[in-house]
Amino acid sequence: ILQQLHNSKVEDVGQKKKLKLSEVIKAKICIIRFMRRFGCLLCKLGASETSDLKTILDETYGEEQVQLVGIGFDELAYDQFLQGKFFSGKIYLDSTKQVYRSMGIGREGMCGYWKSQFKKRFKEATAKGYTYNMEGDHKQFGGTFIVAEGKGVLFKHTQRNYGDEPDRDTIINIIEKYMEATKSPEISFENQQ
Repeated sequence: ILQQLHNSKVEDVGQKKKLKLSEVIKAKICIIRFMRRFGCLLCKLGASETSDLKTILDETYGEEQVQLVGIGFDELAYDQFLQGKFFSGKIYLDSTKQVYRSMGIGREGMCGYWKSQFKKRFKEATAKGYTYNMEGDHKQFGGTFIVAEGKGVLFKHTQRNYGDEPDRDTIINIIEKYMEATKSPEISFENQQ
């Protein structure tokens, strides 16, 4: 997975320039968030929660240790997403969805909107005042990956339904274990999926 991830190309929207993900990842730990749609209510909520997590990690390890990278597949509602400041990391585009496919991020039919997890997350997002639009590819799922310097992919979470997000404590524990392991080589690290 790491080789596919590093060689995958994404577009820097501001510069209209293609870059390998290996050129994008700069920190010791990189949390890569694959967005479903920029206008998606649940994507805004998940991106915001990931940004909140980054704040916690920065307080623990320092701002330069953990990087957030967002990847979307089209520019629909991109400007509104940026203006809403839902995600504190840099966002890139994968307009061909090649990176999504190579990372095993799947798709679902519209019936996923009626699952209980979706309903719960929808209520959370609307309670925060988030708005949404229905533009774009509704079937594309997202995902969250944690990539670490010297270790590769530490964590992979691909959505299986709308509103499916990785457990925040799991992410914190994985990063904590990695940071400890890089200080003390005798600590073993187990890849979690």
